[in-house]
Amino acid sequence: MNNDKTVLEEENEYWQPSLLKTILVSIFFSPFVYLYLGRVKAFLVTIGLIMLFIPVVAKITVNYENGLTVLAICFTAFTLVLALNFRNRKSLRKQPWFSKWWGISISVLLFFSVLFSIRIFLIDIYKVPASSMEPNIPKGSVIFVRKWNFPAVDLFGFGFPSNSEKKNLDLGRGNVYVYIHPLKMQIYIHRLAALAGDNIDINESGLTINKSYISRALVTQEANCKTFVEKFESNKFKILECDRIGPGSYGQWKVPDQHIFFLGDNRQRSADSRYIGYIPIANLAGELLLVW
Repeated sequence: MNNDKTVLEEENEYWQPSLLKTILVSIFFSPFVYLYLGRVKAFLVTIGLIMLFIPVVAKITVNYENGLTVLAICFTAFTLVLALNFRNRKSLRKQPWFSKWWGISISVLLFFSVLFSIRIFLIDIYKVPASSMEPNIPKGSVIFVRKWNFPAVDLFGFGFPSNSEKKNLDLGRGNVYVYIHPLKMQIYIHRLAALAGDNIDINESGLTINKSYISRALVTQEANCKTFVEKFESNKFKILECDRIGPGSYGQWKVPDQHIFFLGDNRQRSADSRYIGYIPIANLAGELLLVW
C-alpha cells in the first residue's frame, strides 16, 4: 500500500504538458512544439531539416510557393504525431522556462528575426523561372545569392530599392547579379555587361564595349542556335544566339551615371537592359554564389 502510494507520488512529480496546447502549438508553430515539450534536441534537429529541405523543394517542384505549402502541411502532420508521442513520455520533473508561453514567444521572435536577417542581409535562395540565362543557369535552377553590401533589399520576391548610394560596391563586368526591376519591383537575374559611362554596341558580329570587341569563339551550332564562349575581362562563359531576333536586340547604348547595363546569356531570348532600360545601382540586391 505504501509502495503504491510512493510510486503514485513520484509519477505526480513529473510535469504533464497540456494536450490542447500541444495540438495548437503543433499546428500553428510546428517546430516550436518541441520546446513546449522540453525537447531541445528535437527542436534543433527539426530546424536543421527545414533549412535543408527548403532548397530541395525549390529544386524538385515546378512552383516554389506551392511546394513549400505542401512541405509545411506534411511537416505539420508529422510533427503533431511525434509531439503527441513525446507528450506521453514523462521525463521532466518541472516545466522548463522555454516551454512556458513567454519562453516560446521569445523563441519564435528570435528565430524569425535571425531567419529574416540572414535572408535579407546575408544569403538567400531563388528559383529561376525563365530561360534568359541559359545555358549557364537553366530554367528551374536554384541559385544561392550573396546579399551583404548591396543597396537594395528584397524578401520573398518583392524588392525595395535603396535611397542611399553605395560608394564601395566592387562590380565586375561579366559577373552575375540579381536586381530589382525598375517598374515591376520583382527580382531579375542577368550578367553585368557595362558600368556607368560605358558605350555599348551590339550587332550581328557580337558585343563591343568602349570600342573594345568582346572576344568569343563558336563552340556548337544546332538548327537555329549557336553556342559561343565569350570572355568578359577575367570571366569566361557560354552564350546562346538563336535566329529569333526581336526588336531592340541590336543597337547602341551609353550607360548614364549611377546606372548599369545587364545582358542575359540567352541573348535573343532575354528581357534585359536592351528592353527594360538601364538599371539603377540602388536596385542591386545581390551577387550569384552558386547554381544548383
